[in-house]
Amino acid sequence: MKGQLFSSSSTHPQVKICGLTREEDVYSAIISGADAIGCIVGVPRSPRNVSLNRTKELFSKVPPFMSTVIVIVSSSAKEVFEIDKNIETSAVQIHGNYSLEMLEKLRGKISAKLIATLTIDVTLSPNKNLIESCVSEALKISKYCDLLLLDSGIGGVSGGLGVENNFKVCKIIRESLSQKGNFIVLAGGLTPQNVEQAVREVRPYAVDVSSGVETAPGIKDEVLIKQFVKNAKLNSVKE
Repeated sequence: MKGQLFSSSSTHPQVKICGLTREEDVYSAIISGADAIGCIVGVPRSPRNVSLNRTKELFSKVPPFMSTVIVIVSSSAKEVFEIDKNIETSAVQIHGNYSLEMLEKLRGKISAKLIATLTIDVTLSPNKNLIESCVSEALKISKYCDLLLLDSGIGGVSGGLGVENNFKVCKIIRESLSQKGNFIVLAGGLTPQNVEQAVREVRPYAVDVSSGVETAPGIKDEVLIKQFVKNAKLNSVKE
């Protein structure tokens, strides 16, 4: 349902299966108990990229209780407005070199919720300077979005890399934004094997997985999705 964004009442983390390209993977996410699915639009370099029309087809299979997210790499508010006008979705998730000015233009002006992404370079040592820089950036971004997604990156490249995030840094960011309540989405190299530990350590509002439940780029595996959802929801994230 447009405008619906996960569930605010659950004591367990919400789960988003991202980078869907096939109808069978949508059904796998539904029967596995995932809370949201995501499609990547307008990113030709991604093996998970789909057209807006294909996204509409995939989203049409989603039941009303499930959220949908369009993932884009953009620095253009105009592009987001265009997407919001042409497709019904719960949220738009923005990656790339967006500006705070862009987020400010969008905040409250689109019917979909806004998820902004903060990339944590996992090749850098998690020292005081890195942590302070990440927290400062997160505080700035948080003024203009509904959720903040923490993704792992390598030298400025992020999204679907399958590289485990720095959970220590993510936890500190989440604690620094605790007054925001349900706000942090944890991503970056999550798998059925490490998601339980990640949730226990970071206690995010939601977790986001793509490559961690795939047999090949863009091809999800139903067994892995079921394992991921089950393990993600083993621990409460409430204080």
